[in-house]
Amino acid sequence: MRTYDQLTDEEKRQALDQELDALLGYVIEGAIRFDDEKNGDDLQAAIAEAGEEANRMQTPWFAGEYIMKATYRWSSTLDGPADMAETVGDHLRGMAQCSVEDALYPGPDETIIRL
Repeated sequence: MRTYDQLTDEEKRQALDQELDALLGYVIEGAIRFDDEKNGDDLQAAIAEAGEEANRMQTPWFAGEYIMKATYRWSSTLDGPADMAETVGDHLRGMAQCSVEDALYPGPDETIIRL
């Protein structure tokens, strides 16, 4: 088994791309939802609005692109200027980065058991 730090730069990029794609898919299908009230931000509202925009444009297959580009405000900036926001994509990329850094990566000759 290897840790994230033992991966090549290309393997790190592939791991992040795969995790981000999976995470975005879960967000699109509603398997992952964020509690704006509890978190003190408007992340879920921004995701919902981006999905609605994709539907209004009659391009629901582009919902992921709309979601990744949508901006939201964190708790400290809900009443602040718009430039204090970040994209949903940046937030999801940060979540994916944490996941790939915590994961173990089996070699081709190693067996893993998934529970």
